[in-house]
Amino acid sequence: NEKQMIQPQSFEGFEKAAENEELVLYVNKESLALKIQDKQTQYVWNTGVDQPDNYRINKTWEEMIQSAITVEYADRKGKVRSESILTNNSKPKIEMTKNGFTAKVFMNQAKVSFQLNVELEDDSLQVSLPKEKIEENKRTKLISIKIYPFLGSVNQNDLNGYMFLPDGSGALVRYEKSGKKADTPFVGSIFGKDESFKKTVKVNEKVYPVQQIK
Repeated sequence: NEKQMIQPQSFEGFEKAAENEELVLYVNKESLALKIQDKQTQYVWNTGVDQPDNYRINKTWEEMIQSAITVEYADRKGKVRSESILTNNSKPKIEMTKNGFTAKVFMNQAKVSFQLNVELEDDSLQVSLPKEKIEENKRTKLISIKIYPFLGSVNQNDLNGYMFLPDGSGALVRYEKSGKKADTPFVGSIFGKDESFKKTVKVNEKVYPVQQIK
């Protein structure tokens, strides 16, 4: 028997940014967090979590979860640091468009600025971060940008579902309350391995090797 999926829905702090025949897009103007509602099923895809105080999350992780973007950068001494939109109250400048919105963001601590474009297109969500709009400071160097890394995540098995891993022909990892914890994320290769980052991996006969994403 399949577990019935009952999803509590709250749009507090969010406002409608766009709507088409398939989806409705909502945005939080402070964090640029999103909620995307499927009009056919009424399911809401959330980039963060509602009522974060209900979970054991420290301040840094809460800021990362609730923010659209987290940047990793090297400071003037070469130390690697991270900053989310909510970390230092970046206050994005948001402008609504026909199918979504455009936001200009300046990260106060990292001294990095960029533009985030979010739009609905038929039954999908299009998110882009134009390379030409990314500007770094002379004293800090950008390392990486994480964009909506928690989209669709749930707490344990509060909602019945699974993750899809595009490894080879694909695999499903169903949500479990007591599922085994992983120490590292799944990393798959789409266009082949980058030889400059290639590592020697010990072969374990009990572990099936990672296949190229199909």
